[in-house]
Amino acid sequence: MQEIVAPEGAAYTGVRKLFGWLEAATFKVALDGGRTVHMQAQLPQEGDYYVVVMVDAARFVELWRQPLSSHREVALNTPETWPGDYKYSYAVDGFSHGAENPVPLAQVSCRRSSSDIVEYESRFHFFKREVIVVRAGDPCLSFVNGVTRTIYLLSNGAKSFPVLCERRAADLLVEFAGCENSQPIVLSTLKAA
Repeated sequence: MQEIVAPEGAAYTGVRKLFGWLEAATFKVALDGGRTVHMQAQLPQEGDYYVVVMVDAARFVELWRQPLSSHREVALNTPETWPGDYKYSYAVDGFSHGAENPVPLAQVSCRRSSSDIVEYESRFHFFKREVIVVRAGDPCLSFVNGVTRTIYLLSNGAKSFPVLCERRAADLLVEFAGCENSQPIVLSTLKAA
């Protein structure tokens, strides 16, 4: 079984059948205290729309905190406050099942703003000043699913972890949040051992 390791311990561990029928790429993610959790991405039946990107946790959070990113209010919290999220206990339960029942990867997308976003700030009740909040070309992150799984990993000290991403957005995600020297993993090219 081929193992692709990202810096700080996230690793692709191979393809295997889960539940006797589901072919999935499997991953392990190192957490604080020597703990490890397991994740998976189902292999595509047809088409090649998604890839896996190994992201650097700090760079991922920086991207997620950009003004146009989805669920930004969650990103602006901290590892100390994320466990208070109303769905956090679901992630604790999901990750507790180990390698036998790995948790699905979070699914994200990355894009650039197509234009400047401007807000107006009032000054002295009469004057308004234009403030550019986002410049055309600034990156942002969108979640399709997996916000709670992501904050679980971040609040438990994961330094890197895999995410599922649309193939057309993968290079941009690698540029802004990918682990050093990482390349997207094309799921359709992976085979069971």
